Amino acid sequence: MGDKYEALRQRSYGRITAPFLWPCLRHDAAIGCLLLAVILLTAGLAHAGYDERSAAYRAGNYTRAFEKFVAGAKAGDPRAQYNLGAMYHHGRGVERNYGWAAVWYLKSARQGYTPAQSNMAVLHEMGLGLSQDYERAAHWYRKAAEEGDPFAQANIGRLYAQGRGVEKDLVLAYRWTFLAQSRTRDPQVRDNMRERLAWLAERMTPDEIAKAQWRVRQWRPGLP
Repeated sequence: MGDKYEALRQRSYGRITAPFLWPCLRHDAAIGCLLLAVILLTAGLAHAGYDERSAAYRAGNYTRAFEKFVAGAKAGDPRAQYNLGAMYHHGRGVERNYGWAAVWYLKSARQGYTPAQSNMAVLHEMGLGLSQDYERAAHWYRKAAEEGDPFAQANIGRLYAQGRGVEKDLVLAYRWTFLAQSRTRDPQVRDNMRERLAWLAERMTPDEIAKAQWRVRQWRPGLP
């Protein structure tokens, strides 16, 4: 399981890793091709202590950063909980442990922290530290997607296209994929989404495309 995840993680670029490869859907090898949407650190906690934690992490002092994140996480800070989960996820400052990553991601996700919701979905989909469960993956991807996370929007769109964890629905697949394409700032992700939209459009009727585009126009952050 660790080797499967590590091979995928090596494809990361920048601070965020791409959440998909479109050929995965095209050739029905989605899990083998899935790239994970993991954000190790998020910007700007609004209370004292976060600067020290992030500075220690950026300096490569993972042990110190881990200690600081533990304190914040136990105090109930969802960003510290998320970052603690990420350190367990990647084995930085602590031995890698997907089970503990899931524990802290879940605490953060339940407080509505979008990156944690997206990463809970990843763990469920990949079966890392948790039983593989596409329905739970779809649940958390949808939560994050509804808040506007383009990576979660891409992934829930993919699940709707595949019918994994949800009933297959190309209208919803198109809608979430279009939103991901329009909201991401990453050109590689945007190009992948355009390919996905073209793939979907070839398999949809004009009425279905029109319905999907109407649902795109109706969407606002926080709405399903």
